[in-house]
Amino acid sequence: MNLIRSVLDWLINCYVNRHMPHYFIPEQNLIGQLSKERCDDVRKTLTTIKKHLWTEVMSSIEGGIVDSRSTINKLICDALTIERIGQSPDYAMLEANLLQHPTATRCLKGVVNDLKNSITDHMVFEINRWVSSSILPFDKAVIYWMRNSTNIAEIISKIEDLILPSIKKLKEIVIEEYEDIFKAKLHRHIGDLLYSILVCLHDKYSYEDRTKYQNKALQYYKLGIK
Repeated sequence: MNLIRSVLDWLINCYVNRHMPHYFIPEQNLIGQLSKERCDDVRKTLTTIKKHLWTEVMSSIEGGIVDSRSTINKLICDALTIERIGQSPDYAMLEANLLQHPTATRCLKGVVNDLKNSITDHMVFEINRWVSSSILPFDKAVIYWMRNSTNIAEIISKIEDLILPSIKKLKEIVIEEYEDIFKAKLHRHIGDLLYSILVCLHDKYSYEDRTKYQNKALQYYKLGIK
């Protein structure tokens, strides 16, 4: 929980300052395109999650509050012989009881393993379907090219040939007020793809070549915040 709180604190600080550095290019601000109002909305949401962290975590076990209450009572409260949670779960009381219990950590580790092992085939199918649908066709094409070539210049050229025409046609595809949003997203996506390629093929190129392609990725990130 402390680790989750630390991550939330870092995220909240990023949205307060409207600056979230890119992992590979710290000077690149990943949320620079967001308005102050949007940043404030995200900050408020993250602050609420942090305030009710135990509720958010515990109620996410299996299928929501009802299922989680049954699971927590059976696998945690009964196993540790502590007070069960009721119809209106008091997660603050549960937290206090767990923090005071000498074997709570061992019990929670066991619960996590049990839950991981109890995932049904249907849930696995749904997860795989979601992951597959979340990958853009561009990514799938890049994966194919990387499996068949280590020529980074050729791969980057293909990426640009594939995505840049789509950016030029956005006016014909999306509603006018959303054109800049999609344009920024696609430019940033090109930057992400270029960096992914550099990570995978970093040992095949000299420092000078890597620097050249890093700068190219940075150019697309800059286009992504205009």
